Amino acid sequence: MSSWPRPSMNPSHVGGSYHAYANPPSSSSWSGGQGGVRSRISHAASWRTLTLAVLVFMLWIAPSPLGPSRPGYPPPPSLPDDGDLGGVEPLDHVSQEGTSSPPPPETQAPSLLGTCPVCSPSDDLCAKWGSQVLLRSRIYRGTLHRFGPFFDKLARGEDVKIGLLGGSISHCVDLSKKDCYETRLAQGLSKEWGVNVKILNGALSGMGSMFFESCWASHFLNRVDLMLVDVSVNDVMTSLRNPSFDALLRSLLSHEDRMAVLVLTLFSPLVGWRDGSAQVESIAQYYDVPIVSQKNVVIHHRRHNPPPEITTLKDTEATTEFDQWYNRANAEPKDGTEPVTVAFPAGHHPGPKGHELITDLISSFLRHERCVHERDRGVEVVRGSMREFDVLDMDIPEWSAYTLIDGRKASVAPSLTCYSATPTTTTPFRILSQRGGWTPTHWKNKYYLMADQPGAHIVFEVDVPESAIVQLMYWRSSTVPLGSAMAWFDDEDDKVEMLRGKWLEKATVPALARFVLPAEWAGKRRKLHISVMDHTETGSHEFRLSTLIY
Repeated sequence: MSSWPRPSMNPSHVGGSYHAYANPPSSSSWSGGQGGVRSRISHAASWRTLTLAVLVFMLWIAPSPLGPSRPGYPPPPSLPDDGDLGGVEPLDHVSQEGTSSPPPPETQAPSLLGTCPVCSPSDDLCAKWGSQVLLRSRIYRGTLHRFGPFFDKLARGEDVKIGLLGGSISHCVDLSKKDCYETRLAQGLSKEWGVNVKILNGALSGMGSMFFESCWASHFLNRVDLMLVDVSVNDVMTSLRNPSFDALLRSLLSHEDRMAVLVLTLFSPLVGWRDGSAQVESIAQYYDVPIVSQKNVVIHHRRHNPPPEITTLKDTEATTEFDQWYNRANAEPKDGTEPVTVAFPAGHHPGPKGHELITDLISSFLRHERCVHERDRGVEVVRGSMREFDVLDMDIPEWSAYTLIDGRKASVAPSLTCYSATPTTTTPFRILSQRGGWTPTHWKNKYYLMADQPGAHIVFEVDVPESAIVQLMYWRSSTVPLGSAMAWFDDEDDKVEMLRGKWLEKATVPALARFVLPAEWAGKRRKLHISVMDHTETGSHEFRLSTLIY
């Protein structure tokens, strides 16, 4: 008796699919009525065989988490056993209590002091000004790496000294001493910190970076712990560059006192958009020096609060809300009466409330950053893996802000000396000769040599610096009648520089004249001649000299 052949699997049939042959061959010995039964049995067996084959195939192609991986499939993830979890139960492990994970630790709401917010319900300055004002004033924070010693000194309960470098706003020429931010800041910080805070004011009306880059140190005979720098108003934006402020910051940051430095950008409606705040802020950020901006807060307030019209002298004496923000004490009457002599135009300087705002913005910044310093005390500084972005020298970059991107490193700025008429200076003018009544005098804190006779002549001894540039500070005004003078070196009176005492701006401030001398004069001693002119634009012959820088 013959038997049925085994079903064959042939991938070449039916488009490459596996197919079982179910029909018996014609040579089979089964026949007749049994053929139908045999046929049914044959079909059932064939289907069972087919099903089994399909299951075997599916098991073959399916990845197994238990067996070895086949090429083309990633290995299954390897789960650590309990011993590899560092004592922590696996997420799918059920503890004896029936919980899926350990109970979370007890939490406590963070304290406001611990988080050091800009504003909190208990902060008096936040309640007074609001978070928007305080945040708008903080132009740049940076790393504050130089503030550590300053805050550490406060933590030890030691007294601190704060210096002011700036122009007439910081010098507070239009207000009584009690209203100036210098006084308010010293009193407020002393009370808050519980130490004696002494402020040394080295500000000078009309002076900016061009003067202070060389002369700031002569204004501070004592060491300061923090220097506030306000030069943006007087650094009037006349070009796209401000190399003098760059040099000023490099000088401050490289000084042996290692003081902390905070830049202030203040606002004068007279100067408006022409001030140098954009350049000053950009350079300060380059040197990682923080910036607090009163201008960024008050400029919008000023646009919505124009000054009231002044028609009589009485109007200039009236105390208005505007006067509290922008001082009008020097406003000129328009009723035909004799105008008062003014040093600055109306509204040029902040009023009492303006100085109060400056005080509070500085105080709030220092309060917040001192809180952050104490909060993070002892916490190691996190250094990232991208170490090539670390600034290796945190004190001062090796390149100035204006060095070309692939340019040479900045050279050390030559040390210049300021010779002045200030009685307390250690470097007075080196006068060789004079005639015509040159007299040392002063207006408020501004000291100068003055002559008021035509032809008054004075000769200074000058050591020409390496830069071969000598600078002379003299006074000019459009409201005070000042005369003009001529200046020349040695016997070269055919190469005269004009020093005009009259200018267009309504302010009485010093100006800097720069004498660019031949390079071969560097390191040599020369004579600088100044002579008051006979004919002047104002009819006056009063001429004022303040400082020589070389």
